[in-house]
Amino acid sequence: MKKLLFATLLLAACGGGESAPAPKAEAPKAPEGEAAKVDGKAIYDQYCVSCHQADGTGMGGKMAPDFTQDKARLAKADADLEKSVKDGMTGDIGTMPPWGSTLKDDQIKAVVGYMKATFGK
Repeated sequence: MKKLLFATLLLAACGGGESAPAPKAEAPKAPEGEAAKVDGKAIYDQYCVSCHQADGTGMGGKMAPDFTQDKARLAKADADLEKSVKDGMTGDIGTMPPWGSTLKDDQIKAVVGYMKATFGK
């Protein structure tokens, strides 16, 4: 009788003999590198909008170039624009800091693509 009572108490303490829930499957990991979708607008909004403005006007060209009026600027080759973002540049308005230590190459490509598609029309 003592063994039966002990076994009953042990089962009750350990969950009454119910099986443990199955472990949850891990969520799939996001692809890396070129396969990853990088949101150029989100990058622009986070890093570029304070100078270049949401509408691309750069405060009428006083804080940064006005991409909406100067179509030649965004007509440059992607590689040239990516280099400017990565390494920074000094122009007649002022200096843009280098973003190469902050942004990855795919992020720079995405933000240049966003800017060309949005303001370079």
